[in-house]
Amino acid sequence: MKANKPSTMAMVLDKSEKGQSLIEIIVALALASLVAVGLVRVTTTSIKGSRYSSDQSRMTALAQKQIAEIIDYKNAHPDVFWDWGYNPLDEENASEGYCLDPSVTNVSSLLPTETPDYANAEMAKITVKVFWDEKGAGIQCASKNYNYSLNFDTYVTN
Repeated sequence: MKANKPSTMAMVLDKSEKGQSLIEIIVALALASLVAVGLVRVTTTSIKGSRYSSDQSRMTALAQKQIAEIIDYKNAHPDVFWDWGYNPLDEENASEGYCLDPSVTNVSSLLPTETPDYANAEMAKITVKVFWDEKGAGIQCASKNYNYSLNFDTYVTN
């Protein structure tokens, strides 16, 4: 029997079809790397946004609770509150990573005085500043510095 020996043309075609060249592999890896970096950035941004949104909701609830406590105090002790003897204490919770800074300010001068209904009226501005995500020493709340803050204001009258 005679052995079939491949022709020279068949040998050339076989060599060119054996695999990928080094340049093709490098280009493919570069494209895959670009896609991977893009996916990592999108995922990181999404996670940060989700965390900020969650933190913001939590801080809003804490501020609303603080405002409600001040209003409850106003209703329970109007004589002390409207004598401007009430001063809410700063509430700090460093282990939780946030700081509340409540204040009550007399803004009765904003009320119109020319009408009899407002002659004896008083108005207070309740402000609660909330700071979170500590980043080192500073002066914003309880001698610390935070990355994020929200400010909540409401007004109450007697």
